[in-house]
Amino acid sequence: MNRNGYQMNKVKPHAPVSFGRYTVSRLLGEGAMGRVYLAHDPVLDRPVAIKVIAIDKQPDQRTREEYLKRFNLEARASARLNHPSIVAIFDAGEEAGIPWIAFEYVDGDQLETLLSGSERLPVEKITAIVLDIAAALHHAHESGIVHRDIKPANILIDKRTRIAKLSDFGVVKAPWVALTQDGTAVGSPGYMSPEQLDGTGADERSDLFSLGIVLYQMLTGKHPFLRDSIPATIYATLHSTYDSIDTLRPDAPEYLAAIVNRLLMHDPAKRFQSAARLLHELRSGSRGTSARHKTDANAFDREAYLGNTTRLHRISQALQTMGKKGMRRVHEISSSPGMTAFLKTVRRHCGALWHRLQQATCNIRFPGTRRHTSPFILPVMLIALLLLAAVTIPLSSTTPQERKIIRQLKEDGYRSGYRSLIDTCADMLEHDQPDKARKLAVKLTRLRRTEVPARIILARIALREEEDEEVMEELEQAVGTVAWHRSRRTLIPPLLNDCSHRLMEERADSTFIAGCATYLGTYLADSVPGWLAAIPYWQRWNGVHLAEHLNVSVDSTAVYILDMQHAGSVRTRTHAATRLGELGDERAVEPLKTAAELGFKDPILSYTAKLVLENYFGEKEKEGSSE
Repeated sequence: MNRNGYQMNKVKPHAPVSFGRYTVSRLLGEGAMGRVYLAHDPVLDRPVAIKVIAIDKQPDQRTREEYLKRFNLEARASARLNHPSIVAIFDAGEEAGIPWIAFEYVDGDQLETLLSGSERLPVEKITAIVLDIAAALHHAHESGIVHRDIKPANILIDKRTRIAKLSDFGVVKAPWVALTQDGTAVGSPGYMSPEQLDGTGADERSDLFSLGIVLYQMLTGKHPFLRDSIPATIYATLHSTYDSIDTLRPDAPEYLAAIVNRLLMHDPAKRFQSAARLLHELRSGSRGTSARHKTDANAFDREAYLGNTTRLHRISQALQTMGKKGMRRVHEISSSPGMTAFLKTVRRHCGALWHRLQQATCNIRFPGTRRHTSPFILPVMLIALLLLAAVTIPLSSTTPQERKIIRQLKEDGYRSGYRSLIDTCADMLEHDQPDKARKLAVKLTRLRRTEVPARIILARIALREEEDEEVMEELEQAVGTVAWHRSRRTLIPPLLNDCSHRLMEERADSTFIAGCATYLGTYLADSVPGWLAAIPYWQRWNGVHLAEHLNVSVDSTAVYILDMQHAGSVRTRTHAATRLGELGDERAVEPLKTAAELGFKDPILSYTAKLVLENYFGEKEKEGSSE
């Protein structure tokens, strides 16, 4: 291997004389993406490295053109990076239809060469290297660039400055060189994050996972996930299966072991969410000024505490806002002219009613007494009921404010009648006019006869806009009222339909599912069994979470069998196979055998299914193999 991380060729291929203004001196090495030459920049009088991208393996012209377009865009973006720990890109272009890129020539050692030595790297040097690379990632991520191929071969140590530099930054990988001649994935599968292997996309956290592998390798001298075969390596990566650092290098600092464990989490949400955060933890640990890295659990608990504190602060602010709105609403209602008149009527009628009841019941005989019931008690009770009806008459009448709103609605061209107004509002929503529907619904919430139906429509609007807090706020004020039950045939079914679409298409927030169970559980309970047997992944698992809130039994074996057979993510399929083994249900044996026979059609699932059959259903596997 040469200093820049490329395999040296025994036979020197014919090299072009120049690329752009750069004159080629000699071949430095060759890799899966092409060749690298040492060249001279006559204008600035300095050595540069020229990387020539291999395009002779392209499957078709269209793929080649698309790749060249992406290559040029990302080369220009990467050229804007300016950091001492990033190998700088100077120039890019094409020579006879072959794309090339000119970058800084680093005279130094490759980290892969250092790791191949018999001696382990000292902790001070490891810390310095990972600090340099983390700083480089922080700079690149702030510019929106993800490396996607961090490994020891792409980390160079400058001989003069001893600064660690990250090379091949931002270079798009050609889709037609996904495999080398020996079948190894470009970038080495052992250094890819689970989401890269799974095909779900790479972001900043993917780079941090790969850096965690490099850090583990520097500390222990061993790759955490490398196994005898590619499927076994990918399986170990997807499940974060590796030996503890404490057992391989007992003298490793506890804070570094905790950082590695955090970086190598298979779930991106559980890793460090930014390189800046990683830098902070590295610097704090290296200075020894904090004790929060003494154990892995403490490091994780601290992050959870900070996250919970932020969430509690947001909830507190939301409750304060809701409280202010509620008190303002109560003040408006209590100070309105209509409410004042209503309270006077109640006092007047209730006072007379209480006086008559006292007179009528003075002769009622109660058990254990000699007093007798008055013969006029039934007429008096009838009069009392009539008086109570008279008290409720103002509740059904319109107040001056309501009459004003109705008058404004008529002036705006809306048809009179409460039912017509609600129907018009619902039609607006169905015809993709949410802004108009919201404006009208807000006005209708000020009318007692239309308040609950209008809140249902507002909940549907918020549901489509994924404003979950607003959805629950509207439902909380509407559910349980008489008007809510009256709407179960007209307005509640569309609301349930919108909720069902939301639960089918994407992962629903736990708060949203809990709210659905609280306010709509009576209506959704009948749909849950069908969702548990559905093929779409999120429909099935949102149904599982909803069933937990509604105390509906879930057949976990059936759910995981569907995951293993139909999930698009290889991580989900292998996780389902493992869970089936842990459940130990005999019904899983045949589906697992079918998965084990997939071979190259789904190598990771096939490998996992074989392990599960061997570890959890050994007798069944022997029977199947003997046949």
